[in-house]
Amino acid sequence: MFCWRIAKKRRASSAFDGEGSKRRGGRWTPKGFPAVYTAQTESLAALEQFVQLGDEGQNIQFVCFKVEIPEEVRIEEINIGSLPANWRDTPAPDSLKSYGADWLTRGESAVLKVPSALISSECNYILSPLHPDFRKLIIGSPEEFCYDPRMWKEETL
Repeated sequence: MFCWRIAKKRRASSAFDGEGSKRRGGRWTPKGFPAVYTAQTESLAALEQFVQLGDEGQNIQFVCFKVEIPEEVRIEEINIGSLPANWRDTPAPDSLKSYGADWLTRGESAVLKVPSALISSECNYILSPLHPDFRKLIIGSPEEFCYDPRMWKEETL
């Protein structure tokens, strides 16, 4: 199985250290916990990154990583039916961070599968860089990734 991560090129060497999430937190993880957010597909990874950008994103160079998750690596999953009704809200409800904090604290797996708030029929995979099985993940070399300039249209129809 594979997952993908889009990262700023200047941060490619640290794209899997989890420090960004540790400093800022994320939808599923609170500050103070290193975690790496990845997506089920390259296109979802691009969309997840894109919604974090402003117009300055036009001038940023990105790279894409393809990550193989070997079969022997256990994946925990958050069932969408167990989530609060407002789980897709922005900003995310604070209650979601407890899911990731609990998973990271228990340390039972290196990967947590969560539904995407952008496209709920797809999922993201959160990786725990501190888990021993993280070393089993096969992280591909960074490949240049460019957003299509039409994504920054100034005119609307």
